[in-house]
Amino acid sequence: MDAANRLDLKIRLRADPQKLFKCLTADGEREKYWAEKSVELDGKIFFTFPNGITIHSRIITTIPPRIFEIEYFDSLVRFEIFPLPENGCILELINERIPDQEWSEQYAGWVSVLMSLKAYVDFGVDLRNHHPEYTWDQMFIDN
Repeated sequence: MDAANRLDLKIRLRADPQKLFKCLTADGEREKYWAEKSVELDGKIFFTFPNGITIHSRIITTIPPRIFEIEYFDSLVRFEIFPLPENGCILELINERIPDQEWSEQYAGWVSVLMSLKAYVDFGVDLRNHHPEYTWDQMFIDN
């Protein structure tokens, strides 16, 4: 696979691996940092975003509390959790099969999601604005 079609991002979190895994895999949790609405049904996650876009993502792999993998838009996203001996964990996000023309937007989008995740899981804060007129489409990073 061409390296341009893959993202590999990491973030260090204070949260323990079980708490982080729940944030990635539970409907109510994903709604606190990622999507406005998130419902899992029959092995798929139905996401609704602030700009009104809805998608369904097939769940590929779930290995608690370490690995969660989904189809996401036209790509494959894998979350891997690595516990740290001094508490907390590292989350690695691997996004593959990114269409060439979408790589930059995917990179920026995942940085936004990961920072929102950190704010929520480590500090209990939702950084998003939740306003349908101030979305990613209008260049708002706090969508």
